[in-house]
Amino acid sequence: MAPDGADAGATRLELPLLAPLFRLDRWLVAAEVGLLGLLLAGMIFLGLGQVVLREFFQSGWSWADGLLRHFVLLTGLFGAMTATHARRHLAMDALVRVLPDSLRRGAEVIAEALSGFTCFWLLVIVVPYLRDELAHGGEEVAFGITQAQFQIAFPVALAVMGFRFTLLALNDGLLLCFPRAEAALLREKGN
Repeated sequence: MAPDGADAGATRLELPLLAPLFRLDRWLVAAEVGLLGLLLAGMIFLGLGQVVLREFFQSGWSWADGLLRHFVLLTGLFGAMTATHARRHLAMDALVRVLPDSLRRGAEVIAEALSGFTCFWLLVIVVPYLRDELAHGGEEVAFGITQAQFQIAFPVALAVMGFRFTLLALNDGLLLCFPRAEAALLREKGN
């Protein structure tokens, strides 16, 4: 977690060796923010449309409530993905906060690596389940889209978050192991 809740994305030191991966991460977050905007606009349109139709015309779209529920789920997943980019995700870092500064960075690297491992482990568990769900079709939500097709967002979110945690652990671990590289990056950033 960034100190004092600051946006670590703006102040993070990035090793040039990992620059292509950080560029991919920035591309992913731009896509996530765009999708979040579309989902939010869709939820506002559907929600407002349902209210107007129910209050003034005593009718509504039969498919809108189910679609809204799935949009809320997708918004939560994309929000979690975006939060990992900015290091504003929920973190169980109580121990890290009480450690002395000399041990804190190492503990943060370990926490990032374990978070990445956990995301990839959950991904391995989710994929066979999703494969079964897709094979059996499932209940249609709206416009021929099934619940299983919406659930594709789970492995995507886990993969992206796992990628981010692993990238952060690798970057921060290398900076911790090679303090000269960190000092050079700090000097370069200062110029």
